[in-house]
Amino acid sequence: MLHPFSPERTGEVAFSRRAEKALLRQAKAMWAGTREGLKHAVRRYVRRHRGDGTLFSVLRSPGRAAAAALLALQLYASPVGANGGGIPFGAGQENPFGLQGVGSSSGPTFVDLDNDGDLDLVSGAQDGNFYYFENTANPGAIPTFALATGVSNPFGLQSVVVFSKPTFVDLDSDGDLDLISGNGLSVESFYGNFFYFENTADPGATPTFALATGVSNPFELVTTVVGSAPTVGDVDGDGDLDLVSGTYFGLSLYY
Repeated sequence: MLHPFSPERTGEVAFSRRAEKALLRQAKAMWAGTREGLKHAVRRYVRRHRGDGTLFSVLRSPGRAAAAALLALQLYASPVGANGGGIPFGAGQENPFGLQGVGSSSGPTFVDLDNDGDLDLVSGAQDGNFYYFENTANPGAIPTFALATGVSNPFGLQSVVVFSKPTFVDLDSDGDLDLISGNGLSVESFYGNFFYFENTADPGATPTFALATGVSNPFELVTTVVGSAPTVGDVDGDGDLDLVSGTYFGLSLYY
C-alpha cells in the first residue's frame, strides 16, 4: 500500500486507529499481487505492535486486530516470529475441542463456573446473549467443551441487547465471581455500556447471576464511544481493581 506521506510503496500497514481494518484491506488487496508484500506487511505489524516480534503479541492486541491478522496469515504458510524465525504454528482449526459457533462476533472467556477444577468457557455473541460451554474432560486432560444445548443465558444471565463481551471478577469482594459485560452498537444505542451481574449464590455453589436492574454502567463507569469489551485487573499495582475496555474503533480505555 502507499505510505500516507510518501508516494513510495513500502509494503507496511499504515493506520491511525483501526489497525485491524488496515490489515484486512491489505489482506484482501494483496498489493502488487504478491504474497511477499503481504507477508512483509504482517511481519512488520507483528514486530511493531509490542516490540517482541511474536504473533502472540497480536493475539493479545486490543480491538479485533487479531482476527484480521489471522485472516491475512491464512494467505501464506510461514511462521511469524522474532528475527524472521519464530514459533512454527500448525494449521488453524475452527472450533476445536468440541466448541461450536455462536452466530457472529464471539467473545469468549474462560472460567470455572461449575467448580470442578477445570476451566469452562462462556462466550458473548452478536445477539447479546451468553453461551456456556462446559468442560467435560477430566482435570488435567485435553479439554472437551459441550454447549448447554438450547440454552443461552444460563445461570440467570440476561441478554445485553447486542455484542456481549463478558469477563468474570469478584467485584463485590464476597469470595465468588461476578460478571461484567460490555455491549456494542445497536439500534437503541450508539454507545458501549457496562452491565454488572452479581453472583448471588453462596461461595462454592453453582452461580446465580442477577443483573443490577435498570443499572448499566455501575461503579461510575463512563460509556465508551462505540462498543465496550472490558477486562479487569490491578493495572497500576495499587492493590485494587482497575478496568480496561476495548472499543469498536480499536481504542483501549482505562478506568
